[in-house]
Amino acid sequence: MENILFIILSFIAIYIVLVLGNQRSGRRYRQYWVPIFAFLYAFAALYFYYEKTTEIGHLLGAFRAYIEIVYSLIAIGIFAIFKITFNEGGNIFRSKKVPTKAPRFSFAYTEDKHENVVLRRAFVFPELYLHYLRWWALIIFLLVLIMAMLAVEFQLKLPKLPAFGAFSLLVVLEMFWYLQHPIVEKQADAPIRKTTPEKSPDNYHALWEEYQEVWPEKLLLAWYYESKNYEPHTATSIQIIEAQNLINAGFKISVDDYHIINQLTVRTDMLIDDVVIDKIAPILFTIFLRRLMDGENILVLTPKRCYENSSYHAAVVEWIHEWFYKLTGNREFWKVQIFSKLKDVELNARIIVSSADDILEKNVVKHHWFENLRTILLLNGVEIFSESLTSNNILLNILKNKYSASNIQSIVLSDYCEALQDSVERNLNVRQNLSEQRQKRIPPKQSYTLFWKLEDRDFFQHRVLSGHIEKYLGAEAVLSLLARRERFENIELVGQEALPYNEYLEELDNSVNALRSEPVAPHQLKRKAVKDVGVSEVTFLLEDKEDTFILARDTDFNPITTLKKWESYADKHAFLHIVSPPYLFRNYFISNAAYFSKTPLYPLSAKMMISRFGVARTLLERMVTQELSEKEILEELVWINPNVIFVKQELHQLFKLAFSIDIVASKYLAVNSTYEFDKEDDRFKAMTKYRLLQQIKDNVNLSFLKNVEIVDRANNILKIISYDLLFQNYLPQQIHAFNGKPYRIRGYDRLNNKLTADYAASQGTIAYRPDLSVTLYHEQMEKPLTESHKKKLDSKLSIDLHEGRFDIETKGYFSFKKGIHIQNKNYTYTPLSHNDVPKRHYPLGRLALLTIQADGGLDIAKVTATLNILLTEALYSLFPQSHQYLIVGAPINELVLKGEFLKLFPSVKVANFEPSVSEDVVQLFIVEDTHQDLGLVQSIFDKWDYLFRIVDDYLYWLLNDANANKKTDKENEDFRLKSEAAKTVFLQYGGESLPDFLDLEGTAQLLRSLLGDNFITSQRMR
Repeated sequence: MENILFIILSFIAIYIVLVLGNQRSGRRYRQYWVPIFAFLYAFAALYFYYEKTTEIGHLLGAFRAYIEIVYSLIAIGIFAIFKITFNEGGNIFRSKKVPTKAPRFSFAYTEDKHENVVLRRAFVFPELYLHYLRWWALIIFLLVLIMAMLAVEFQLKLPKLPAFGAFSLLVVLEMFWYLQHPIVEKQADAPIRKTTPEKSPDNYHALWEEYQEVWPEKLLLAWYYESKNYEPHTATSIQIIEAQNLINAGFKISVDDYHIINQLTVRTDMLIDDVVIDKIAPILFTIFLRRLMDGENILVLTPKRCYENSSYHAAVVEWIHEWFYKLTGNREFWKVQIFSKLKDVELNARIIVSSADDILEKNVVKHHWFENLRTILLLNGVEIFSESLTSNNILLNILKNKYSASNIQSIVLSDYCEALQDSVERNLNVRQNLSEQRQKRIPPKQSYTLFWKLEDRDFFQHRVLSGHIEKYLGAEAVLSLLARRERFENIELVGQEALPYNEYLEELDNSVNALRSEPVAPHQLKRKAVKDVGVSEVTFLLEDKEDTFILARDTDFNPITTLKKWESYADKHAFLHIVSPPYLFRNYFISNAAYFSKTPLYPLSAKMMISRFGVARTLLERMVTQELSEKEILEELVWINPNVIFVKQELHQLFKLAFSIDIVASKYLAVNSTYEFDKEDDRFKAMTKYRLLQQIKDNVNLSFLKNVEIVDRANNILKIISYDLLFQNYLPQQIHAFNGKPYRIRGYDRLNNKLTADYAASQGTIAYRPDLSVTLYHEQMEKPLTESHKKKLDSKLSIDLHEGRFDIETKGYFSFKKGIHIQNKNYTYTPLSHNDVPKRHYPLGRLALLTIQADGGLDIAKVTATLNILLTEALYSLFPQSHQYLIVGAPINELVLKGEFLKLFPSVKVANFEPSVSEDVVQLFIVEDTHQDLGLVQSIFDKWDYLFRIVDDYLYWLLNDANANKKTDKENEDFRLKSEAAKTVFLQYGGESLPDFLDLEGTAQLLRSLLGDNFITSQRMR
């Protein structure tokens, strides 16, 4: 035991000498040579030991049993004496004043602008890594010491391990001590734009005025205002190491930021909405770095399906690498892998970027990689909800049940939507303590905004180009010309995903010689448009900058929320162009811009419906992936049948009802009996487990689960989309954009399950409207599943959720270039056959039945048709990314809609029933046109009053606000509203007057009797 005591005391003494041998705090950059010398010294000591083992054994004598440990301590002791002698001796001859320059070879240090020596930001996280590594090295050394002691002192037979861990500990300690420094290099300031004074953001106002003079006929609204900039309150008491690391790296931490960090570190499921990604990214990645160092895996889920050479996913990976670089100085600090169903790849990276559909289709959730999964980041919640809600719900359900929900944290980043937190809790299987943190959008110091209408007799290019230009050059690309003339930087196109932006920019470059001398001459453009104008592949990841010049397409069908979204990407000066296509609420939002800028009307968030089909789909994916016990299956079935007893029988009936598949007769269902230990009863119990064979997914009745590749002539993949959503988005001969290029859809190749497309020349923006026919089979409509599927407001309104059988047929589609003009025949109509687009059959589809009791004296047929049309058009603004999957219709519409209007708006028929008006009741069907649940019908069921109040206020504005369209000067002359055409211009559908079937006054009367006083109206009119 004396030997052990001697070893311990020697170890402590040597450690003290090593610590004392360090340079003083703030001068560690001087001992850059120590880690290198320690490494070489350790290597030489080990070489000497193995060359002279016998001689060393004789010299150590009584310590022969601990020869490796004692030799290590002696060698390190010599090193410690040399270190303290050299450092302290050198200090005698050095100036006491700390030098202002780091030694040439001290590469971890640099000088800041104040000539202070600072630790480079790239070495902050390596220092943190070494902080933890030194403790692990110490623990390993002590374990080896304890095992040696037990083997020698107590004669235990233990495996003999090399005991040279002290040398590793020495190297780690010296590296850690070298990187200890009180001052860290601050984050680099944003680069200063090199522009001449007349081209600086301070001169935005002159350019703002010029734009209005060049395109006066296109202008909807010109708006300029100044905001008082304020700094968020900075967190003062920093007790979380991740927050301290960010501060050390030069980032500022606000009180809200600190709250987010705290919630993330305690692993609360989080929704961070209204997010500017650049402001939340440093918080996320400092948390991720810590978790990666702890051996955890991270899954990044995107709304888009992965495929080879996907520029979308490449941009996501680049974003991850860029933030690793900002925090660590290493762009590929951790490997990031894109996982696609198309490749038989192994999960071999700590960070995986994929989609829920790819993971489910590849059936890889049993892979050992998921055992270390602790963090799921869902990028762009709005897109995920609109494109792959069911798949993400099922994947998170599987992962959190398989690997314990308490071990996996979900983090959702999203733009803001109405009732978003409730939707995330319901849709994504998060815990009930979901924490929502809505980021505070800080407006820029100055904001210059121009709202443009897209449609008109002429294109934007006709005012700046002479001669005949065959190809269409887009709106935003042409609007960028004046900014390019002024040499502005940070010119960005956003909201262009569905547009051929690359084609526009390339053709604009090709047409530069056709520019007139005013307002832009060819010689004034020094660079190509493709170089001057930036287009992010993933606009959700757009960088926050000091000054921005953003040209945005109004894809939200709400110009005010589009403004609020993009102006926050500038810290000081923002110049925004918002180009809006024609839609119902556009003039309503523009006319009331001052009100809606303070109280925006946000789109609705999706909510999945409790349904038989939904439970069947969830069980299908879970049981293909893993065996489920009767208890686990009952936990799903109880949602649709609280009295369920016999699992096999219930599964058999459910799959036959939902998918028309007999899982027993088809031998898809496998039943396994086994014994498992029950901890509660402390004994083994007989268990029955069920699973579905993978072959069930090949059944033709599940074809909606298949993914379709959209390919060009060379078989390059342009996009991957679910077959379930294919024909609601792409129809033969339509022109659509992929990767910034225009393509004409040729047709669907059933044999190879591909949608083929050919390159097409760019044309004017085309709006497509499908001609849809819905057939409801009333006798096969299921009653509302539970009482929660019914809603009744006194005796005036009822809305019920149903599942039932219906078919949807696409008979053709309209193409519009200058607005939805039906009455003046300014359109083309393309008929389609069943061979072009197969009829969609829904054996257990989702729909809502809306019934409103009307007062006497109303023309029920006209009011029903009017309300139907208003709701259909309102869906563009309430569900901007998924409105194409919702159909609103009424059988009696065919009694009043005439001519082409019967094709423009979906026809809804009830099989074996003739439409008639028998009582004062307005009845509408709201149908979801997908097999998978996109959460649209349930969302309308939950927030019907939100939808109706917006329509009601729109009608009040339309019928009562006599002065809404007059030119207005707001105080400080910051608000300029251009005089417009009649407010009813959209509802005229290209005619001189409203169609005779529209009864706006009667519909307004119906809604006002239903809603009473509308608080939106009362607040807006103040």
